[in-house]
Amino acid sequence: MARARKIKQRTSATVEATAPTVDLSDAETLKLRNRAEELRDLIRYHNRLYYAKDEPEISDPDWDALFQELRSIEERYPQFQTADSPTRQVGAPPETTFDVVQHREPMLSLGNVFDGDGVREWHRRASEQANVDDFAMVTEPKIDGLAMALVYENGKLIRAATRGDGRHGEDVTPNILSIQTLPHQLTGKPPPLLEVRGEVYMPASGFEAMNRAIEEENLQLQAEERPTKRLFSNPRNAAAGAVRQKDPAVTRSRPLAIGIYQLGWSDGPSPATHWETLNWLSDFGLPTAPLATL
Repeated sequence: MARARKIKQRTSATVEATAPTVDLSDAETLKLRNRAEELRDLIRYHNRLYYAKDEPEISDPDWDALFQELRSIEERYPQFQTADSPTRQVGAPPETTFDVVQHREPMLSLGNVFDGDGVREWHRRASEQANVDDFAMVTEPKIDGLAMALVYENGKLIRAATRGDGRHGEDVTPNILSIQTLPHQLTGKPPPLLEVRGEVYMPASGFEAMNRAIEEENLQLQAEERPTKRLFSNPRNAAAGAVRQKDPAVTRSRPLAIGIYQLGWSDGPSPATHWETLNWLSDFGLPTAPLATL
């Protein structure tokens, strides 16, 4: 699910739609096909605004409703599904402002659920895939920011890239190097080459302080009858916009932080479980989620 932010489902496994083709009248067929095309166009438009421009026009619940409606149509009527549907893709293509890099391993999308039944259904699917139903689980807060892939070579950060469309992202290394809480050199004995994945975000306190500073500046601008500056709408957009600045000095001036939640890949030994991986990454000095619980 392209933009979900509720519960992480970090797995490459997918569940294919098994609903049979349903016979429809010509009028019903035309109506549903047109609606599916309309939804695909709408979702692509809003994905571009959200991922590439950091200027969303609709709320997350409104986007979820569009996505769920399209997925429902495609699952119930597979004849209306297309290979390029947003339900089969992640995010949006990277912009050309930055160099485009290819992810060695795809950055997959996040799944979301909205109630207890959804959590139980997720657990059922995971149990079937793992062939065991008493596995341990790790809970972590979902940080609302911009997904990032960080490559370290001999412990040194050499590349930072956005998720983009899951296979290709934007190289934003100089901007990410300006985040003070992110180590440029790992401690301990990390593998010779590894990628970690995390979320660049703006803490609520920093976001509120930044908007207060803009409001104070606007008072002076108004007194001088000069155009005022626009406040940031939410911390996620503020963080994403800061990362995509052409001038790293602007990024450095923003109160950004990063949380590491996953090992992307490693050219060396790595732990067998997610819980062990989080502690392993933390030993290298990486800021993993402080509220993660086994």
